Amino acid sequence: MTFYKEIRLHMQHALIRLITLFAIVAMVCGCDSNNERVRRTIRETVNSVTPEAILRAASELDKRYVDSDETLIPLDTLPASFAAFEPVEVYYSMSGSYTIVTDKWVSHRSGLRITAPREVIPASTRYETYEKLSGRIYLYQN
Repeated sequence: MTFYKEIRLHMQHALIRLITLFAIVAMVCGCDSNNERVRRTIRETVNSVTPEAILRAASELDKRYVDSDETLIPLDTLPASFAAFEPVEVYYSMSGSYTIVTDKWVSHRSGLRITAPREVIPASTRYETYEKLSGRIYLYQN
């Protein structure tokens, strides 16, 4: 009887490991498809709103925040071209750039980065990626 109990115990442990492995694989695949969905949505919104309208709104906002350090912009005060992204957060930085956060998971963020006219183009790193969409407009993920 003990032999069969041992086999059943080993099979239960193997089954638990297999289920755990499937869950991990599903999570990883789900993250990749979610990231692609976010990228596609941002690209489509940039195209429908137009890069020109986005940059025009950024220059109008510059007048309001010119003397500010990094500032969290209230979502109910956003111009229509920024609000079209349905952001969860929008930041203005002292350099005159904007970060429109469209998706946020724990410490990861995705969205749009609008650089200031004289700002150095952001370089992608292992932890933060930038994809140029148009002029000073970048899709970013960290």
